[in-house]
Amino acid sequence: MKQGRVEIITPEGVSLPFQTAGIGSRFLAFSLDYLIIIASVAVLAIAINSLEPGLNNSGINFGSAILILYYFFIQLLYFLFFEITMGAQTPGKKIIGLRVLQTNGAMPTKTAIIMRNILRIIDMLPGSYFLGFLFIFFHPQERRIGDLVAGTMVVFEKNVKVAKRSDNSQASKNYSTLQLTPEEMQVLHDFFLREQELTRAKREELLKRYLEYFELKYGIVKEADTQARDFLQSLLHT
Repeated sequence: MKQGRVEIITPEGVSLPFQTAGIGSRFLAFSLDYLIIIASVAVLAIAINSLEPGLNNSGINFGSAILILYYFFIQLLYFLFFEITMGAQTPGKKIIGLRVLQTNGAMPTKTAIIMRNILRIIDMLPGSYFLGFLFIFFHPQERRIGDLVAGTMVVFEKNVKVAKRSDNSQASKNYSTLQLTPEEMQVLHDFFLREQELTRAKREELLKRYLEYFELKYGIVKEADTQARDFLQSLLHT
């Protein structure tokens, strides 16, 4: 199975690695999602079959027409709905451990999600997602046409379980199972060293970006009453 890596360069010039998802993992996630789609089509077909006499008129099979239209739109709306509501994941992606990100490492915007899913119509040509999988196979970052246009990529999401203590100070919590890479430690160290030199807008932008990165990679979640700065500082002292 082909698996690539992509380096995201931070404003401090330090690269943070992501492992991109190749054909095998994306096909497996897609297959799980497609099973859910087929199951919903089967349920609708059963419902239509029980009402079919009332749906037919003048020799036109309205039940079949409804089923065909539903099958066409559900393939697009399914992925669009879940990627927007599940934080750039679908049930299949979540099970396999994949997530959609922008190429700068940030969470994708709704516009990007809409764009990459609308272009599924092209990726599906001439059938069975042939064109999309062809692009994934040959592209160095394993991106299909929808990803290229929307500026997104699909990466593996690590789910590292983090030990929590019951005290209320997030900065003093001991994430005993969490081990940052030297590059990640350097990024945080550089940020706190020069944060006073940054404008408030730039400082908040970087805090948000770093927070998203560490939450996504390590499966940790900042508590609602904790400041992003305190949370990131606690990671630096693990």
